[in-house]
Amino acid sequence: MTAYDPTQDVPILNSPRPAMPGPIVNPDGSFTSYPPTQTSGGGGGDSGGDSGGGSGSTSSSPSIDPTQLANDWYKAFFGSYGLPTDVQDALIDILKKYASDPSIAQALATQYLRTTSWYQTTFPGFSAGVNNGIFTDETGYRSYLDAINNIYNQYLGRHVSGDEVSALLAEGVSPDIVGRRFAGQAYVNANRNDIQYLAGAFGEGRLGDNQLTALGNENAGIDTQLGQIQQKVLQKAQQIHDKLFTGTLATPSLSIGTGGLGSPSLLGTRGAPDVAA
Repeated sequence: MTAYDPTQDVPILNSPRPAMPGPIVNPDGSFTSYPPTQTSGGGGGDSGGDSGGGSGSTSSSPSIDPTQLANDWYKAFFGSYGLPTDVQDALIDILKKYASDPSIAQALATQYLRTTSWYQTTFPGFSAGVNNGIFTDETGYRSYLDAINNIYNQYLGRHVSGDEVSALLAEGVSPDIVGRRFAGQAYVNANRNDIQYLAGAFGEGRLGDNQLTALGNENAGIDTQLGQIQQKVLQKAQQIHDKLFTGTLATPSLSIGTGGLGSPSLLGTRGAPDVAA
């Protein structure tokens, strides 16, 4: 593990910190309690006399065992995670080594925890989420994961997988965008036959998968150039359809004359016949 750099901001787990006082590490490696021991004295000191050289009594706070302190800090900082034994032992060693400062101890222990395979499995994509500004700590990660799970349960009836959440965090998308994507796909699935009929019969041809996805996203509020194009193509195809099936072409005015059944509305504008022809 690299040495702690106090100039580097290290996010730490959201846990209550134990109240000071605590032990102080002496240069020789021994521990003393903080605040310092309080001494109260009485008696004569420099003055002679029957009182002698004076007397005093010393009272001190009980010494603190760094091993016990590290165990207490582990329970406060990491106890709710259910960590495997090897990770737990390593964290307690770090907390014990830096027992003089709970902030440094917690920061370094957190750094170590985030490098373990347990952490990578439990918090997949965490680093990408932090780098993309989606959250800053494990509490934010859990909030993001809860929101994504709610969306997946709504549309797919299951939780998001570790690979899926890693991909979303690497892309840097918010739960709002994920929800809109699912809504767009639901729109396409519900209207696929009508969309393809209009595009194929009255537009520029049936839409491919990318065009359908862009159209669905556009309908759900995710604006893209491709989505705008597909939306305009479909609107134009709908207009042609409506003109053919709801206008005069769909219901022409019919009459029976000397020449039989005729429809003046379908004849258009014609010039006078050339009687000399």
